[in-house]
Amino acid sequence: MKKGLIVPLVTAMVFLMSTAAVPAMAMSWAPKSQHGYTGSWACNNGWHPSPATVSPKYDLTGTWAINFILSGDGSYPHTMMISSFDPCTGVFSGVGYYAVDPAYTWTVTGTESGNTVNFQIIYTGINAGYTVEAVGTLTSCTSMTGTATSSTGQSFTWTGAKGTEVLNVCYNVVNDEDSGFVGYWALDNYAKTVQVWQDPNNPTNFYAIATYCGTWQTFKGALSPENGVTEGADAIGPFQGGYFASFTYTGTVTPAWGYIGFHDFGGTKADILLGTYGNGQTGATNVFDVYAKYFPSYSNWYYFNWGWTYTYGKQTWVNAATGSYGDIVVPAWAPCA
Repeated sequence: MKKGLIVPLVTAMVFLMSTAAVPAMAMSWAPKSQHGYTGSWACNNGWHPSPATVSPKYDLTGTWAINFILSGDGSYPHTMMISSFDPCTGVFSGVGYYAVDPAYTWTVTGTESGNTVNFQIIYTGINAGYTVEAVGTLTSCTSMTGTATSSTGQSFTWTGAKGTEVLNVCYNVVNDEDSGFVGYWALDNYAKTVQVWQDPNNPTNFYAIATYCGTWQTFKGALSPENGVTEGADAIGPFQGGYFASFTYTGTVTPAWGYIGFHDFGGTKADILLGTYGNGQTGATNVFDVYAKYFPSYSNWYYFNWGWTYTYGKQTWVNAATGSYGDIVVPAWAPCA
């Protein structure tokens, strides 16, 4: 697992702990592959979006201001963050909340086919289980409109306006110490991409998607990540993964894009070979925090999902928010007779 994810995750942000006695909505996770997540995220209540019959026209990833209008009863503004989007099938998923009362939280799963969208919202906070089925049309890459019905028989019209992507950067990392359940077990080298979107209804809220792709290297005498088995030889293998998170920031945002360089985190073989956290391991000593660079003094960090998959020959170690299983145990190598 990546450094820092062994301890309990930060307490959920208040704005992500809510929903409304209004058009109630909620969501469920679909498998996340495009952004590198691992684990098993499935749709709620047996509702699964069907693959698009026509190739999707736009990438829906990011924040959206969704306004539901109930005839004779006013409008209900919501924020939707689409964190997973498959450009081949058009299947997407994400989370959201009622902007007036963030205790109304929800999940969303859906499909984009051509410029048509269909999605289901399921409330997860207040009024949990309330659902909304929506259909609409994308009028551009940043605008959509449609109709919807709720599980209580309400009928709505709705509009959607895409929020602002404020960060889309990538960089290279070497010598990042990878944390297992008993200690740091490997040095990681990888490319990392970070994308951040601003909440269109609450500009101090931000959502981040990060992806990792690279290699791990462990050493003879190190302890395996899952079960702490002694590694029999040096070895190297691939890994990939990432996370979907949110945070708050009240300062001025300066958008940034592109490659931002190379960072040596300062991890060492000697520290890995100490074996356990209790035996004096320090981890990487020169960690670069990309969020501190662009969002100084950000706070209220919260992980919605995270996960990484490591492989070595036929072995796999999956470490994810949904659970950890497998291991990487390198056998001792004996010379041929």
